Amino acid sequence: MKVVLSDGTVIETGYDNVANNMSGYNLNSLFNGAEGTLGIIVEVTLRVYPKGIIKPLAYNFKNLKEMGVPINKIVNHPSLKPLHIAWSDCYHFENQRKAGIDEHKGIDNLFLVTLQGAEEFVKLEEQEIDKIVAESGGVKMDQHVADHEWEERCYEYRVRKIGIGSIPAEVVVEVQHWAEFVDECYKSFDVMKMDTGGIVGMIADRSTAMFMPYYFKDDETMLGMVAFAFNFYLGNRALLYGGRSLGFGVFFASNLDLVRERNSTELMRDLKTFLDPHDVMNPGHLVCGKTRFGINMDSKLMGVGSVMMQAAKKILPKDKIGMMNKERFHYDHMEEEKIQGRNVTYGDGSQ
Repeated sequence: MKVVLSDGTVIETGYDNVANNMSGYNLNSLFNGAEGTLGIIVEVTLRVYPKGIIKPLAYNFKNLKEMGVPINKIVNHPSLKPLHIAWSDCYHFENQRKAGIDEHKGIDNLFLVTLQGAEEFVKLEEQEIDKIVAESGGVKMDQHVADHEWEERCYEYRVRKIGIGSIPAEVVVEVQHWAEFVDECYKSFDVMKMDTGGIVGMIADRSTAMFMPYYFKDDETMLGMVAFAFNFYLGNRALLYGGRSLGFGVFFASNLDLVRERNSTELMRDLKTFLDPHDVMNPGHLVCGKTRFGINMDSKLMGVGSVMMQAAKKILPKDKIGMMNKERFHYDHMEEEKIQGRNVTYGDGSQ
């Protein structure tokens, strides 16, 4: 990679043709994992591997929690190496149907496993996964369903089409607690009186599951900001399952002190100060949360704010912004209205 530092220096972090191991510090990992706080990545050279075929597999479960057993069997299998494992619950699809989005019928809770490699090896993996899923009550769906969900994998929040504000609470937990945390997510929606969007997520690695339960919120009033209390609440619940919150933006930078031990966070801040002494690279994120007014949003201050937001959210009525928006949002007609708006007759008051 080529990276521009805060003083304008341009550095190359690796090698184009060979591995960069045994060549000093791994600068690729350092800058790639710094969330833009140490430098700006301006050029990336990727190492390309033979692709083979990519085949997504889709399975339907009556209950989301039932996926827990096959997920754990797959990640602990010595020969199964899926490219991608993801899930979407019944609320996710129900809300899309309510929003008028043409989704496949017959989906309750979707389990998506995507394989990659030489065709003969993919077939062997598919047979083994079919067997594992069937043992837990999963039903294999048509290939066109799997292809569609794989194609749409980066567009989880499709229901935003009708103008709804939807925010995910991104957390990671240990895979062994996957089924337990499904219950925790649904309980959290109820406790915090959220307008439930759905539970989606993916397996990050063989020991880590990333949950992204999302909710609908009011993006037009300041009161809608209180919905962010759900993110704080679920992050605290994730700690009970060996996990933590994800994301360390200006409102959540204080989480770094909660998920890392003191010496490592001090080292990170020392590195930040050394490489960016004037704090011009993505300031106020990851290692500190300081506003432009000089207010330091540290873990103590944000801890108090988090508790107050959660208390307020529990007192307020349950959110119901979701489908209310459908009645007043005319996304499908905006292009037509834009074209019609270009036809102006001067003098009749339409201009």
